[in-house]
Amino acid sequence: MVCPVCGVPREEDDQFCESCGHNFRDDVSSPAARRMLSGPLLWVVTIFWAAVGLGALIWLYNGLYRL
Repeated sequence: MVCPVCGVPREEDDQFCESCGHNFRDDVSSPAARRMLSGPLLWVVTIFWAAVGLGALIWLYNGLYRL
C-alpha cells in the first residue's frame, strides 16, 4: 500500500504517513492536499514571486527618491 497524498510505501497498520503526515485513519484525502505545489513547481512559483517583490521594491525605491 502507498500513501494517497505523497505515494510513499506504508504498512497496513500505520496510522500516519512517515513522509507527509497524512492521517490514514480518516482515509479521506482532501482535494487541497492533492492540489498542493511540490517539487520544482514550488521553486518556480517561489522564485517568481520573490522576483516580483524585489522588482516592486526597486520600483518603489526609485520612485520615492527621484523627486
